[in-house]
Amino acid sequence: MLCDIQHAIIYVGNPIPFEDLLADTVKLDGPTTWTPNSTFFKRLKSPQLDEIMSFIDSKPVSANFANMKKSNKVARLSCPVQQ
Repeated sequence: MLCDIQHAIIYVGNPIPFEDLLADTVKLDGPTTWTPNSTFFKRLKSPQLDEIMSFIDSKPVSANFANMKKSNKVARLSCPVQQ
């Protein structure tokens, strides 16, 4: 396993990103290991929550979400089904 990782680092033209290679090597399944919850989101600042929502939606954050209170943003991001 270590040899595979070393080869991935050394091989500059590797088409597989290092993170993907490492995740495949250790058989990592992120969502079953850790999923962010309201406790995690409460620790972030409002602009950071905006960035997360922007990433989830793959577009700039809506004015509606940006103008929400932080507690409402946390509730929205903590909900498993986006409304």
